[in-house]
Amino acid sequence: MSAPAPELPTSELRRTVRTVLATVLGVGGAEPGAAITQAACPAWTGDRHLAVVAALQEAFDTRFSAGEMAALTSEAQIVEVLQQRASEQANAGAERTSTPDGLPPLVSAPPAEAVHAAGLPNQLQAYTRNPRQTLTKVSEWLSARWQLRACQHVGRWTRVTGRLTLENWGTIIIGERVQIYSHRARTVLTVRDGGTLRIGDRVFINYGTDIAATGAITIGADCLIGTHVSILDNDFHEVTQRDKVPEPRPVVIGDHVWIGNRAIIMPGVTIGEGAVVGAGSVVVRDVPARTVAVGNPARIVKTF
Repeated sequence: MSAPAPELPTSELRRTVRTVLATVLGVGGAEPGAAITQAACPAWTGDRHLAVVAALQEAFDTRFSAGEMAALTSEAQIVEVLQQRASEQANAGAERTSTPDGLPPLVSAPPAEAVHAAGLPNQLQAYTRNPRQTLTKVSEWLSARWQLRACQHVGRWTRVTGRLTLENWGTIIIGERVQIYSHRARTVLTVRDGGTLRIGDRVFINYGTDIAATGAITIGADCLIGTHVSILDNDFHEVTQRDKVPEPRPVVIGDHVWIGNRAIIMPGVTIGEGAVVGAGSVVVRDVPARTVAVGNPARIVKTF
C-alpha cells in the first residue's frame, strides 16, 4: 500500500509530523530538528516512543522496519525517514511502469481505487488537493486516538473535534469513521459498571450531546445526532425512593436515524431504522422505522 507521504509537500509533511508529536507528546513547541529524548521531554519513554511510531504509521498509512523505528528519535529524522521512504516508492513505481523494450510492464502500480479499497476513506488525490484540510483531519484523528483511549475498541478514521468528557467503567465500542464534535459545548460519554455503549460506523455526534449507559445503549450505523441531545437508559432515581437507582432499560437506535437538537431519548426506547426525531422531542415510547416523531411526549406525525 502506498503512503500519503510521497504526495505531500515537504512543508506539509513536516507540519503533519509535528502535529503527531504535539498530540502524543505535547512537544509541539520544540525547535525543528530537536532530539526527542527523555531528557528533553519527560514523556518520551519507551511506551510513548511506540505510541509515536504507531501514530505515524497510521497517519501515513505505512509500516516502519525495525531499523527505521530506531531512527525515529527527532522531528528531523522522522521527516528524513518518510522522505527516504517516498523516494524509494517513487523509484519502485518508475521501474514498474517502464521496461527496456518499451512494452507495458507485466505488473503495474496499483490503481487509486485499490489504494482506496485498502483502507483510506478516500483516494490519495482527495488529501493532496487540500493539504490544510488534510492536516486538520489528521489532528482530529489523533485527538480521537488520545481522548478515546479508555474505550475497548475504536474503529479506523474516527475523529474528535474539541475536548470531550469520557468516563468508562464498563465497555465502549465505537465503529469506523465516527465523528464527534465537542468544541462549542462538551460532549459527555458515561458508562457505569456493567454498562455497554455501542456506536456504529459513520455516526455523527454533534456538540453538547450527553450519553449515559448503566445497562446497554446501542446506536446503529450512519446516524445523525444533533446538538445537546440526551440519551439515557436509566432514570437514576426512583420516584418515591430517590436514593435508590432503578434497573436500567436498554435503548436501541437503528441505522440511519436522525435525532434533532435537544431531543431526549428516555430509558427502554427503541427507534427503528431511518426514523426521524424532531428537535426538542422527549421520546418515552418506541418509534417505528421510517416515521417522524415530534413533541413532548413524542408522537408519530408522519410515515414515509
